[in-house]
Amino acid sequence: MIKNILAIILILISSPASFAVEVQPMAPFTKDDKVLIMAPHPDDETIATAGIIQRAKKGGAAVKIMCFTNGDHNELSFIVYEKRIPLQSGEFIHMGETRRNETIAAMKSLGLERADLVFLGYPDFGTMEILTKYWGDTKPFLSFLTKQSKVPYSDCLSPGAPYVG
Repeated sequence: MIKNILAIILILISSPASFAVEVQPMAPFTKDDKVLIMAPHPDDETIATAGIIQRAKKGGAAVKIMCFTNGDHNELSFIVYEKRIPLQSGEFIHMGETRRNETIAAMKSLGLERADLVFLGYPDFGTMEILTKYWGDTKPFLSFLTKQSKVPYSDCLSPGAPYVG
């Protein structure tokens, strides 16, 4: 086993050119640029694009963040924050509000204002179903955990909007 690992390491060290990928430097942002970052859940924009946000802000570009969901279907986060297992639908909505507030704070630390952030409030683990099955005059999608069929968050783009395409 150790011989195999050492052989792999030697191969990688001896021929780095065969694994090299040429990466082109990104052009600097300017004040004329507009950047829209679309994130499935709160914290994805920070984890995936904080460096881009910093570069864009440094160059004077306008930056907007849009979160599709408030991340209310994350039981593990709830257990970490609240130190208990969520059992009621209101607890999941509370987690979505908590995650939204964290995103607002994180983006403020990167130089964005609240007005630069848009939260749609769609159900976590429901957007694909809405996209594929809930169009036209159909009844709205019902979120399994929040027990909601409309946007339950007052601080979203369209509070009370039904979960339809």
